[in-house]
Amino acid sequence: MSVVLDTITEQTTSAEVEIAGFTVNFTYKPYVITLGMSMQLAEGGIEMLSVLADVIDGWDLVKTEGEPFPVTEENLKLLPMELATKMAQEITGDNSEVSEEGKG
Repeated sequence: MSVVLDTITEQTTSAEVEIAGFTVNFTYKPYVITLGMSMQLAEGGIEMLSVLADVIDGWDLVKTEGEPFPVTEENLKLLPMELATKMAQEITGDNSEVSEEGKG
């Protein structure tokens, strides 16, 4: 039986991070981060904003009450540094756990 790669990369995971007394919920695709993407990040050949825009599937952030705030590189640039960092840590932490499990 064949395994379709797109079926793996389309899987999402839910997470939440705390900032300034608020909880931000988001979903992301942990299997979108590839070995090649990790290597490019380490070498500075790709920006973290680009990776986050590809990996984050959605969030409960709105610009103002009722105004959508879609996940884009431009909108990621508007996030407080602490929030973007916590989201990136949540995502990369999940990926390192997956990598560690695969070593067995």
